[in-house]
Amino acid sequence: MIRALVLLSLNGCVAHTPDLGVDDSDQPAVDTGATDPVCAGLGQPCDALAPRPAVVDCGATLRDLVAADAPVSWPDSLASLGCFEGTAPLKPSPGVLRYDVRAPLFSNGSDKGRYVVLPPGATITPSVDGPWTFPEGTLLLKSFGLDLLVDGERAPRTLEVRVMLLAHDGWKFATYGWDEASQDLRLVGEKGRTEALTLPHEDGDVLAWYFPSVEACLTCHRKAGDQVLAVRTSQLHHRVDYGDWIADELVAWDAIGVFDPPIASLGALPTVADPYSERTPLEPRARAWLHANCAHCHQPEGFAPPTLALDLRYSTPLADTSTCMVPKQSGFTTGGQYVLVPGDASASALVQRIRTDSFEKMPPDGASRYDEGGIQAVEAWINSLDGCP
Repeated sequence: MIRALVLLSLNGCVAHTPDLGVDDSDQPAVDTGATDPVCAGLGQPCDALAPRPAVVDCGATLRDLVAADAPVSWPDSLASLGCFEGTAPLKPSPGVLRYDVRAPLFSNGSDKGRYVVLPPGATITPSVDGPWTFPEGTLLLKSFGLDLLVDGERAPRTLEVRVMLLAHDGWKFATYGWDEASQDLRLVGEKGRTEALTLPHEDGDVLAWYFPSVEACLTCHRKAGDQVLAVRTSQLHHRVDYGDWIADELVAWDAIGVFDPPIASLGALPTVADPYSERTPLEPRARAWLHANCAHCHQPEGFAPPTLALDLRYSTPLADTSTCMVPKQSGFTTGGQYVLVPGDASASALVQRIRTDSFEKMPPDGASRYDEGGIQAVEAWINSLDGCP
């Protein structure tokens, strides 16, 4: 049996961040009149949810390899993993824990699904502001979906599923990409690939979609001991509407026995802002977008060269980010003299790099289009600054 709960109808909600003034007044209220607001509407007490039997044991073969200290051999098709039923849309198999994050990485506007599968009886050791400790055999999966134009008709497709597996010597990576001929997702080769996808727009837009290689995965998931980027406290500390009930995502995980020690024992918990909520002040919105899209490289021990001292993590005070009126440190031609010019986004190299369509575009991988909502929040925030701290 796998200690997990299938979570459906996820809608990310704003939680409160005291230091940056995140506004959560537009969020649905938790039903405090229920005897148990976490499990209200489920028809059973919380302690009946964990552990729960798994009809399909997602990743069992891979976990057997990890337990035997054998080399990881990925199956040729996603279906062979046993983690999903169907492909468009994906339906998580029982025992697959679905989650949502506060500040997502932009990926060409695709619809994403995020999933965790723990080994039988295993738990996660949470941290307030650092990486969580996962048990060996943990699977993390992320799906990407878009509507494509197929034979002149709009057709929903799950384009890609990326998988991470924790072995004794670290995380292993695999990418499964949609194959129209077999109507399945197949293992992508070690070099990755790029495909031109036709979208169902009136002008017949073509989107360049990159299916990453293992090496490309390691570009972002690089930092030793911190290769899991979004499955952490600040990204999951928010209220989620599960349809019949509303709860903080971390509280829901706690209720089904995912954490040891319980998340409630950690005290006050941080949360990152929603970069797309117009009810939230500009600074936390902009900083959250930069955190999700840039900070995996631009932080100490990130992929960026040591001479490029930017630190774009959400928790880093602006004065310590090495951005405000700091001379541009790279040798690229795109961008002005300074990384960030308060009051003038158009003169800030940071904005020019995320706006350019040249090879110097940032971030370099993961999206071939612009995230206008997020970029406009960054521009508006910079324009609102009247100086450096």
